[in-house]
Amino acid sequence: MVTTGSRLQKICAYLFLLATFLPHITVAQEADESGTRQEPDAIDEIVVMGGRSLTLLRHEVTQAEDVFYDRYNFLNEDDRYDMICKDETPIGTRIPVRVCKTRVIRGAEIHLPYCAMKLRKRKTSSMIDTIF
Repeated sequence: MVTTGSRLQKICAYLFLLATFLPHITVAQEADESGTRQEPDAIDEIVVMGGRSLTLLRHEVTQAEDVFYDRYNFLNEDDRYDMICKDETPIGTRIPVRVCKTRVIRGAEIHLPYCAMKLRKRKTSSMIDTIF
């Protein structure tokens, strides 16, 4: 009986061997079909020299998002589905995060605590009524 751990090790070993030897097998097959051995193309090296800082790139991405959402909001006929982007600081961190949500979602998030308190108050008062 083969255990799950040893079976997983065998599968990983087969995948490793397949990934290692598959390129060599395909090159050998191509050589057999054409009659001459073909060397695989050399991989070009690409070097990217960045002249702009990450802060500048982040700012440009934020501007591009603003342009996109402004256009979306202009084309959108229902104002409830307009996208609003704000920098929010999540609980437990001091690092602000840019969050984009529709007006409907933002409104629901604002009213959710009030609805929860009303529901809790209603449940509490009904529990008191049943006790007395």
